[in-house]
Amino acid sequence: MDSEHLKGVVATNVNEEAVILRGCTTSELIGASIVCTSVILPVFLIVGAVISKMMICMAVGFAANFGAIFGTATLMQKMKRGRPDGYFNHWMLLIGKKAGMVKAPFVIHDGQMSIFRKKQIFLLHKHLKQTLDR
Repeated sequence: MDSEHLKGVVATNVNEEAVILRGCTTSELIGASIVCTSVILPVFLIVGAVISKMMICMAVGFAANFGAIFGTATLMQKMKRGRPDGYFNHWMLLIGKKAGMVKAPFVIHDGQMSIFRKKQIFLLHKHLKQTLDR
């Protein structure tokens, strides 16, 4: 490989997820696609069943789905501006934790937290006297 091809590759860029559409990474776009598809296609399916034009409504639904994914990516780009990598992943974990659907890998607590210290341990040595709280 020529070194000219590797000039744009920096060590910090290798560890980050690639941006693929309107500032969204792969995982963010997959999440937006799942949400948009699970909302829009059933709506157009029901409308098609009601007006008895199922195939036309499904074709319009697929087009609306692509438009919604693009619009969601644009909205996410504006929301993410100036925030760190993985912002939406943490945001979705917080929403899932508050709804009780997932277990978050971090502590979410409002108010004063206790460190559960109950008793003291005295360590005695010849020349060292130290107290530790537990």
